[in-house]
Amino acid sequence: MSDNPMLSLRLSVSMLAAISRIAYYRVVPFCGHLPGIREWRFGSDRKVLEQIRGLERKPVMASDLSALYGMLARKAEPELHATEKSFSTVEPEMRFLPPGSFADREEFLARHRFKWLIEMTESPAVGYRLIEDWLNLEASHCDWLPEDAYSQSERIVNWLWFIGLTGTHDRPGETFFRKLAGSFTRQIYLLLDNLEYHSSLTNNHILNNARCIYCSGALLKMNEISEIGRGMLKSQYDRMISNGVVQEDSSHYQMLITSWMLEALAAAHISGDVRMKDFLSPRIGRAMQVCRALCSEYREAFPLIGDISPDIRPEIFSGLPFCGRGQTFWQQFAERAAADGQALIRNDFTAQVDGNSWLKLCGHCVELWVCAKVRGTQSHGHNDNGSLTVFHKGCPVVLDPGLSRYNKDRSSVRQLGSEGHNTPLLNGIPADPDRRTMLFSGLLHSRFEPLKNDGRELVFLLHYSDGMHSLERSIEIPGHAGLKVVDRIRPGQGGKRCLEKVKYHCTWCLAGEILKIQPGGGKVIVELKNGIRLILSCERSDLQCRPGTMPSSTCYGNMTAVASVEVDCLLREQTGITVEMRFPDE
Repeated sequence: MSDNPMLSLRLSVSMLAAISRIAYYRVVPFCGHLPGIREWRFGSDRKVLEQIRGLERKPVMASDLSALYGMLARKAEPELHATEKSFSTVEPEMRFLPPGSFADREEFLARHRFKWLIEMTESPAVGYRLIEDWLNLEASHCDWLPEDAYSQSERIVNWLWFIGLTGTHDRPGETFFRKLAGSFTRQIYLLLDNLEYHSSLTNNHILNNARCIYCSGALLKMNEISEIGRGMLKSQYDRMISNGVVQEDSSHYQMLITSWMLEALAAAHISGDVRMKDFLSPRIGRAMQVCRALCSEYREAFPLIGDISPDIRPEIFSGLPFCGRGQTFWQQFAERAAADGQALIRNDFTAQVDGNSWLKLCGHCVELWVCAKVRGTQSHGHNDNGSLTVFHKGCPVVLDPGLSRYNKDRSSVRQLGSEGHNTPLLNGIPADPDRRTMLFSGLLHSRFEPLKNDGRELVFLLHYSDGMHSLERSIEIPGHAGLKVVDRIRPGQGGKRCLEKVKYHCTWCLAGEILKIQPGGGKVIVELKNGIRLILSCERSDLQCRPGTMPSSTCYGNMTAVASVEVDCLLREQTGITVEMRFPDE
C-alpha cells in the first residue's frame, strides 16, 4: 500500500472505519427497533427513550391549533411585502406528485417538507390549500408520502409557524383544524418512535427532530412532549454546534440550522419557558454572529461553501441574518427571540481551536473566507480545507462550486472533491481523501493550524492527511486593495524533509469569463472580461496555466459552468508560488 508503515496503518484503519460506517447504515434499517439495538442508538440520551416509553399519548387538540392561528402575525411594512412577493418562486398550482415524477428524490422530499411556506405568509390562501391537499392524500392512505423522520420534522414545524404567522387574513374553517389535529397527532408520535439517533454517528438530523418535538410541545401546550424536546436540545446542541459554528462544513447549512434553533428559541419565548431561553439565548447569539460574519458587508449575499440544502433557497438567508430582502418571517422571529438584539449583529468571528470553522479577512472592498478544519470533512463539507472564497464589493471573484445535487454523477463528484477547490494537490495527493472514496471515514484527515491573523494578513499551515507534506499559505490584502496569496511547501506532520521536488497542481474557480492567458517575463497574467486580473509567478520553476470550466451551483438543482484556471509547477521546500489579484478600480 505504501513504503511508509505508519501511513499504511492509517490507511488500513481508515478503510475499516469506512466499511463499518457503510455496514451500519445498511443493517440498522432492518434491526434498528430491536430492544438492544435501540438502546445503543440513543447512546447517552437513553433518558429520552425512557420518557417516550412512559409518555401518555394524548391527541393534539384542534382548539390549540386554532388558538395558535395568527399568534405571531403583525402588520408589516408595505415595501417588505412587495419585495417578498416579487421573488417568491412557489408555484400557485403546485401539486404533490409521486417520487417518479421528479428527476431527483431530494426535490420530491423538499416539496413534502413545506419549507417553501415561509414565502407564502402574505398569500396564505394558496398555502392552506396545499396543506389541505396533503392532508387529503394522507387520509386516502397514499403509500408514497414521505414518512422519514427528517421530512416529518420539517413538515410539522413549518405548518405550525405558517399557522402562527398568517392571522391577518381569512381564517380556515374548524373542519380544517380538526383534520390538521388528527395529522399532527399521528405524525408527532410516529416521529417520537423514529428519532434519528445513531450513537456516535448521530448528525444534524437529531437537532431537526429535537427542534420539532420541542416547538410542537411548547406551542400546542403538550408539556410532556416539550420536556422531551428540551432534553434532546440540551443534550445534542453543543455536540453539533461548536461556539456558534455548525459542524457541517457548509455555509448554507450554517444558516439553515441556526434558523432551526432560532425557531426553538422563539417557541421558548412564546411559551414562557425560562429554562430553554436561558440555555439557547447565548448560544443563538454566537451562531448568529457566525452567520453575520459569513455575510458580505457590501451586499446582501454570502458565499456558498460546501453543500446546498434542497429544502430552501440560499437567498432566503441573505442580508443581516434572516431579516434582509423583505424576509418578514425571520424579522418577526428575531424581534421576539433576541434576548439582546445587539448580540445578534456583532461581527465577532475568530478561529476555532476545537472544531471546524471559517476565517474571514477583509479590507479595501475585498472579503475572503478560508475553510479551517481540524476534525476532518463533516456531513455536508467538501474537500476544501484551506480553500479560499473571495468577494470584491460584495460580488464573487473566486468561487466554491457548491453542489447541484446529491446524485453521484460526474459533475457532483467534481464539485465535492479536490478538483473543485483551490487547495492544491501535492504529488497528485489531495489534502483529504475525497468524500465519495473508500478512504473517507473521518479518521484520516488534514489539519488546519493558524499561525497569524492580524486583520490584514492571514498565515496558516495545512497538514495533509498522508503526513508527507504541509502547505504554508499566506494571504494578504495590501494597501493598494488587491489580494496576494503565496503557497509554500513544508515538511509533513512526521517531521521528515520534503522530497526534492513536489508537483503542485491547483484549480481556481472564477466568477467571470477568461479573456486571455498571457505568459511572459517569468509570470502568467490571466485577464477576465470583468476587468479582474490574476498574476501568477513561481520562484525558480516554470509555471503552466491552462483555462478550463467547473460546474458551479447557486441553489440546489441549479448548475452552470464557470471559468477555471489550472496551475501546475514544481516546488522545492524553500520556493513558493504567488497569485496576485488586481481589481478594475486599482
